[in-house]
Amino acid sequence: MTHDITRSLDPAYTEPVLLVGISLGVSLKVIELGPLFQDGMVLQQGRPCPIWGHADPNQPVTITFTGRTVRGTVDAQGNFKLRLPSFPSSATPQTLTVKIGDQEKTIQNVVVGEVWLCSGQSNMEMGVDAIQSAKGDIDKANDPLLRTFLVNHQISAIPRPSVGGVWRETTPANLRQGGWAGFSAVGYSFGRRLRKELGVPVGLIGSYWGGTPAESWVSDEGLRGLKDWNAILDEQKAGREVDATSMSGYRLRLLGYLNGLDANGEGLRKTLDPNSTGWQDSSLLGLWSRKGIRDVRAMWYRKTFNLDAAQARGVLTLSLPRAREVEVLYINGEPQRGVRLGDGSKKYFVSASKLKVGDNTLSVLVINLYGDGGFEGNAAQASVEPRGGPAIPIDEGWQITVHKTGQQGGYPVYPEHTAGALFNGMIAPLAPYAISGALWYQGESNAWRAAQYGKLLPALILDWRKQFETAFPFYIVQLAAFKQPLSTPAEDDWAELRESQYLTARRTPKCDLISAIDLGNANDIHPQQKFELGERLANLGLTQVYQRKGLPVGGPEYKSFKVEGRAIRITLTRAAGLRTSDGKAPHAFQIAGEDKKWVWANATIDKESVVVSAPGVTKPIAVRYAWSANPEVNLVNKDGWPALPFRTDNWPRMTANNK
Repeated sequence: MTHDITRSLDPAYTEPVLLVGISLGVSLKVIELGPLFQDGMVLQQGRPCPIWGHADPNQPVTITFTGRTVRGTVDAQGNFKLRLPSFPSSATPQTLTVKIGDQEKTIQNVVVGEVWLCSGQSNMEMGVDAIQSAKGDIDKANDPLLRTFLVNHQISAIPRPSVGGVWRETTPANLRQGGWAGFSAVGYSFGRRLRKELGVPVGLIGSYWGGTPAESWVSDEGLRGLKDWNAILDEQKAGREVDATSMSGYRLRLLGYLNGLDANGEGLRKTLDPNSTGWQDSSLLGLWSRKGIRDVRAMWYRKTFNLDAAQARGVLTLSLPRAREVEVLYINGEPQRGVRLGDGSKKYFVSASKLKVGDNTLSVLVINLYGDGGFEGNAAQASVEPRGGPAIPIDEGWQITVHKTGQQGGYPVYPEHTAGALFNGMIAPLAPYAISGALWYQGESNAWRAAQYGKLLPALILDWRKQFETAFPFYIVQLAAFKQPLSTPAEDDWAELRESQYLTARRTPKCDLISAIDLGNANDIHPQQKFELGERLANLGLTQVYQRKGLPVGGPEYKSFKVEGRAIRITLTRAAGLRTSDGKAPHAFQIAGEDKKWVWANATIDKESVVVSAPGVTKPIAVRYAWSANPEVNLVNKDGWPALPFRTDNWPRMTANNK
């Protein structure tokens, strides 16, 4: 039996821009400025603003703005960088002129105000038009002094001098242009609030890419201090991975890898043999780590379903929830091609020629390229529906087995996941533009390496501050709730990732975070409440950067614990008016005794502390709160801000050795 696993791959993938080395030469004829220096730009108020670019070597440079002039010289390599002096905010459009030798470049409609960089993966990328409740607001958006610059996706093996993008004034049409349904909803909400409160021009630079890990956003120099990526960086530098950022090269490697998984069909034959061994009973839903299975790249699923003669004569509709990340489905040993829906689930339409009266076998090979694998979603997304119905649920009664006959490691890295690739293509061209601060919403793609992220995120912050030549404020969105709630307490990589975000915010100067733990969706990794997150981030900025008073800036936060007999008292900060959002007892607390086994706990509020206990735990030693991917939280302060997840123990992390 032979089969081609690549037939089930989704072909829709936007080709990223691949840039190989280009030479600036020695006779440019025209001035080339950094990509942000365009008509409609917003300059940062209150600090010197670097202006840089390329031109013919050894030429005099004169830059003029609002009657102020700075002068310098293009160096022997054709580079120049001058700093405009500090300017106060100004909503009056001005002209900036750069003159080099006999060449002159003029930039029109320049205003001065506050500039923020918005970056991360898909939850930062999710655009304003993807937020259903905000469509009416966006239809009315009209503010020429709130301006956005959406950085085009660009991958590179070396730092680039330029990247595509234009400055746009806020109109409904402009906000909806480009990206995923327009400009970042989180970023726009943040910027709109700053415009309202500060009354000065605001510029938002959106540089983000869905699904990308943090290491792709850090420079070679920034990563080398961590050592985990040195071998990869050495290979890239040596040129042995010259196609690391090539989409065509990636496709070839991916297809080769996938075909190698079951090249001789041995794994598929095993699913069709009812007497084959090594299977365990399982539900369809659930990630492998939750089933006690780790460090796996491919897993076979099988299930039989019965059709009578009438049902087997027509087209059958088969539905499966979202797989992480690729599933290949067979009916009675024949590969099927599915249609992916907007929520990541799939539908397959199986012709009668592939069916038979009696038992039919579903065989599914799930391939996990990064992190944890398995199926996510809900039971309603798993069914077979014969012609004429009704749909038959298939979320239960499966068997699974690890696929061992093919490759388990050596899987190819997505081009945009390559270490440093997005820093080189989408951050390096922007630096050292003067900015007030940065917003960061990312971490989902690093969750399976949460412990490592605790070192990676601080390195990214340090790296960017070095590139932008200032220790700007850096604000983190702590991951929103996602996945099905746990029925029993368990170790959790998303909880550990949130802890790494929290520790970064508390240990890094001029860094803070807001929680999204109460704004998630069990079935959608992209929750809708992006405008709320933008408002929370704005409260941080307005309080810490712009010295506004009286704004809420965070929820209750763990301070200390004390064992009191059979209970543990948790003392919190920012806990004035401590209460629950639904009037019920606090949820999502776990407690452990000397056996270190976690059980759900009872909790009661006592002023600004919470007393936690559980029947059967007579000598408690540790407490955890909201320690899962999707905890059912309800603990808030008087402002309604959610309590931050925490743990009192320092027991080893489940991700401690994941690299």
